[in-house]
Amino acid sequence: MAGTIIILRGETLTGKTTTARLLARLLERGAHVEIDALLGFFPDGQPDPRRIGVVLASAASCVNHLLSAGFDAVVDWQFWEPELLDLFLAGVRSRDAEVHLVTLSASREARRARRPAADAARTGIRSDTSARFLADRERRGARIDTSALSLQDVCEAVAEIMDSKRGLIKPPRRPAEGN
Repeated sequence: MAGTIIILRGETLTGKTTTARLLARLLERGAHVEIDALLGFFPDGQPDPRRIGVVLASAASCVNHLLSAGFDAVVDWQFWEPELLDLFLAGVRSRDAEVHLVTLSASREARRARRPAADAARTGIRSDTSARFLADRERRGARIDTSALSLQDVCEAVAEIMDSKRGLIKPPRRPAEGN
């Protein structure tokens, strides 16, 4: 069931979803798992901790099915706390899959300039997580500043990170796997 999982994380309006969609199309057998769309399961839009846990478990299950069918998965969401990323990764069964983590960031001005287009194309539940990222504690993976980059440039930067293995991370060990 080995395969590749590319996780794009970062603040709102850094290009995660748009990049993930294009990356999934560019991969020979790529699929996009948009966690914000899964939050749309809950019509009142309140992303409380229990719901987030259900959504992350659902996203991991989806990734498991994709990997077992021979697809690679491109996952995007804010993952504003390392513990949320670990919760998602704990649900991924394949320990042989390559997991690449890339944090996208953009200047406040670049995100502000992107807001009108994002508002016009908005679907599902989206929340502005800028305040949560002020003290970003996630140190794994690689980072890309998308402020002055085109979508194609961001995809090329992700590909370079993958080729160099700079964004490669190890999923956390499950408790049953030993001490």
